[in-house]
Amino acid sequence: MITTEALQTYFRACRQIDWAFQVEESLEEPAIKRYIGGDSERQQVFTLTGKDTFRAGEINTEHLKDWLEAQNHRKHFPALPDGKQALRLECLSAGYLYTTADEPGRYQIRIRLTYYTGGNPR
Repeated sequence: MITTEALQTYFRACRQIDWAFQVEESLEEPAIKRYIGGDSERQQVFTLTGKDTFRAGEINTEHLKDWLEAQNHRKHFPALPDGKQALRLECLSAGYLYTTADEPGRYQIRIRLTYYTGGNPR
C-alpha cells in the first residue's frame, strides 16, 4: 500500500486543502493491469477526512476536483516510495458529510491514486 505520508505531504505542499485533514487508506484490490515481467498498474483508494467538525462553506469539493484534473494534465503528482510512479489522481465522490451518533460530523472525499510499479514507466 502507498504510504499516507506521501499523500499528506502532497496535499499540504500544494495548499489546495485549507482544512485539517487526515488520509485514510481503503482496502481495495490494488492491481488494475499486470504486464509480462511483473510490472503492473495499481490503484490506492483513500479518503480525505476532515479532522474538525464540518463548518458550512469550509470545503469546496468542486474546486478540488478541478484542481486534481489540472494536476493530471500537468502530470504533477505526489512523490511515491519504492520506485512507484503516479499516473492519475481522481475524485470518486463529490464529498459528503459523515456522522455517527457518538461524534460530530466529518467531511469525507474519496480519491483514487493510480500508479505504476515495475522496471519501465508506461
